[in-house]
Amino acid sequence: PHRLMGLIQKDFENYKGAVTSYRESLRRDPQQPDREDILLELAECQLKLRQYEAALETLAQCRPSPDPWAAEAECQYGAGRVAEARRLLERALAEMPAHLPALSLAGTIALEEGNAAAAVDALSRAAAAYPKDYTVRFKLALACRRLGDNQRADEHARAAEQIKRLREEFSKLHDK
Repeated sequence: PHRLMGLIQKDFENYKGAVTSYRESLRRDPQQPDREDILLELAECQLKLRQYEAALETLAQCRPSPDPWAAEAECQYGAGRVAEARRLLERALAEMPAHLPALSLAGTIALEEGNAAAAVDALSRAAAAYPKDYTVRFKLALACRRLGDNQRADEHARAAEQIKRLREEFSKLHDK
């Protein structure tokens, strides 16, 4: 019941409440079958709260795989340790080349460092694997525009807007 409460709280962006619920779930049953998922969800909420060191402690309890490596990379990047973030992203992408969070963060880092070509490369790979991801399309439009490829930038911006409209429509229907 505490994991379910954590999921609901996370969905409603009550990350602090979700952290409490996930921790309680793990305290009550530390060896539950979905422990790995709970740890990843807990770390995601800690990331949203910018609790990078706490998230790293949570992720240290996960089995080695691309999901925790990408989340750890986000923590390292958020804490200003870009080289460590890159190392973790390389590790995640070596094992799973189309890992959405890893590709997205790699594109973000490249964009923020002014390397539009590397950003377009990473984000194009993400968009090819996940064509309906709003954030990837939005960032890809920015990267294309920085490269001076306005036609591709416009295409990705239109795709991002369409995805955004569909999300908003779905959200309204869900509320009803």
